[in-house]
Amino acid sequence: MNRNIFQITVLTIASLILFSCQKEEIPTYSGDNYLHFTRPASDTLTLSFGVLPDVNEYRLPIPVTRIGKPSDKDMQCSLTSDAASTLLAKEYDIKPEDLVLHSGRFEDTLHVTIRKNAAMDNEMFLLVLNIVPNETFKPGPEGYLKMPVYVTNKVEQPKWWNVEYTNAFFGPYTLVKYQWFIRATGKHDLTNVPVSDVIELMKQFIFFLREKEAELGSAIEDENGRLLDTITYRNV
Repeated sequence: MNRNIFQITVLTIASLILFSCQKEEIPTYSGDNYLHFTRPASDTLTLSFGVLPDVNEYRLPIPVTRIGKPSDKDMQCSLTSDAASTLLAKEYDIKPEDLVLHSGRFEDTLHVTIRKNAAMDNEMFLLVLNIVPNETFKPGPEGYLKMPVYVTNKVEQPKWWNVEYTNAFFGPYTLVKYQWFIRATGKHDLTNVPVSDVIELMKQFIFFLREKEAELGSAIEDENGRLLDTITYRNV
């Protein structure tokens, strides 16, 4: 099953926030506060450490939405892992200090820390997060109380790295080249990025590789040889 690869930069988080809730599903306000994930449970996430080069621990952002009256106080949220989770408890932390909905907000971002392990090279693990009631919040609408997160080290060739991008810009896809591009630009998804911006990113990528090779005193290579020699774009 193909799944979107979830990355980990602040600038790409916003593109992952989806909210689709029918009006009749939202609890009627009766003086209580309700909390739910901004994403429906059917909208799974995949966190790939493969597109986070040099990262062994990642604070996964968890968008949540509150229903209730405005509050001038921070509000403590509660999350737990579901029994369906296959990710071992030692591979993640759910810390109270990362589960605070800040004063005055109806939408905020909680965090769960996930750690990389070698088994993820060959296997995908599942962490299912549940919103649980506490003294501050009651559960919000059904269908928005679970968040399935798949965790892996694997990386599939992104769809945007197609024949046209291979021939015009990047040359043959390899995981090593993709990871170095992410290091150089901080970008992992070029879907709908204007060609003019892609050109600037390619220049940034090439300059970065040149500087890194000078610093290392050796070529940066993948299975096809030196990266700079396999990149198609030459107008630098």
